[in-house]
Amino acid sequence: MSKKDLLTDYEPVRRRRSSNADAPTEFTSRPAPEISIPAESKATNAVLHEKRSASAATLFKRGHGLTYVGLFLFTLVLYFRPYELIPALSSLTSIAFWIAIPTIIVFVITQFSLEGNLTARPQEVNIVLLFVGTALLSIPLAINAGEAWEAFNGSFIKAVAMFIIMVNVVRSERRLRALLWLALAVSV
Repeated sequence: MSKKDLLTDYEPVRRRRSSNADAPTEFTSRPAPEISIPAESKATNAVLHEKRSASAATLFKRGHGLTYVGLFLFTLVLYFRPYELIPALSSLTSIAFWIAIPTIIVFVITQFSLEGNLTARPQEVNIVLLFVGTALLSIPLAINAGEAWEAFNGSFIKAVAMFIIMVNVVRSERRLRALLWLALAVSV
């Protein structure tokens, strides 16, 4: 694997308007932004520009690398459930929770530093957020509001959170392929 492949593991999302005004908004990848450097001397400016642009390019192209590792480990533990197969690990039944918490924290910090917002907003994320709003509004109208809240707070909101993290973290074919191979390996 070349160094270039390692650096292009993350593709930021931006909105692109089509020429037709009635057509839906498309989301496409964009290259990492260039960093401008104040002019000093030619030699110093060239060295500084090379260092800063290389570190910024690495940061933007490898974005969410640590979050992806956390997501991969979370998925591995969730699918494989090592505490059910190995009796010595039976005390680690909440290991998925303890992997998810740092993953979410790292995701939020990285997402704000990379893109300045909590999530990219493709149509899928907007629809899921609409589902969340609808679910919240339906809780007071439920026959048993406590049970509705437990269902919302139990599995639904966790699935939504992981979906939003996956949309923001798994933006390259390589990352998606690794998660698919993991699911296939666990299924076998």
